[in-house]
Amino acid sequence: MRFTFTEDRALPQLAWCSVLRETSDIVEVRHGRSVHCAPSFFAEGAWSGPLTASGMLAAPVCVASGAVASKGTVVFVTPSDTLGRLHVVRIKDRLCVSNSIAFLLATANLQVDLKYLFYESDFSSIIHGLKKARKHVPTAGGSKIRLVKSQRCWIIETAMRLMSRWAA
Repeated sequence: MRFTFTEDRALPQLAWCSVLRETSDIVEVRHGRSVHCAPSFFAEGAWSGPLTASGMLAAPVCVASGAVASKGTVVFVTPSDTLGRLHVVRIKDRLCVSNSIAFLLATANLQVDLKYLFYESDFSSIIHGLKKARKHVPTAGGSKIRLVKSQRCWIIETAMRLMSRWAA
């Protein structure tokens, strides 16, 4: 898999959203101006190691989010703390992954469910521990946004496997 990057200066500097399609090996990434982009990886933040794809993956401490691409795989990286997270949603043949829920909603053309009263408690549920933290939040259209927290990395072999594994 490989990345294509589009910088958007209207976005917050460290925001990014990637889109994977079932039939493509290209991961489209739209991002703010301070997201570091290289052919094999992108990231916002810092980690205890070299500024390389392998450095980010091997770092024992990571206060960054991003992804690393190689043959047939994409590894999305979450911060190693318990507060940072990625947001993931499947919409038809696309999978959207972002470090910003607002950016994810806009990219996927979704809206929050105004009748759902528990977003605040869902997002702060981490205070009860990782095992009790909410893993999904609903949208107005019935889609669920997966909240991926404190998982240093997750690996996807193909966009189809990603969609079935992480969007459920």
